[in-house]
Amino acid sequence: MQAVLCDICEQPIRGEALELHLIRGEAVSGDEGRPRVAQRGGASMQFLCGGCGSWLRDAIEHLRVGLRGA
Repeated sequence: MQAVLCDICEQPIRGEALELHLIRGEAVSGDEGRPRVAQRGGASMQFLCGGCGSWLRDAIEHLRVGLRGA
């Protein structure tokens, strides 16, 4: 069985994992006027181990809190 490697630390992923989809797009009005992101360009998928996934979630939360206070 081939191991999936973490795209951050490049170690084999065992147990908890995070799959991250990055889509370059544009905010548009969707069905019934609800906003959505329409893909306009590339997309990529990243796989992270539990440790790197936790670090990324914490970093995103840190940015969210910091930007609210700006």
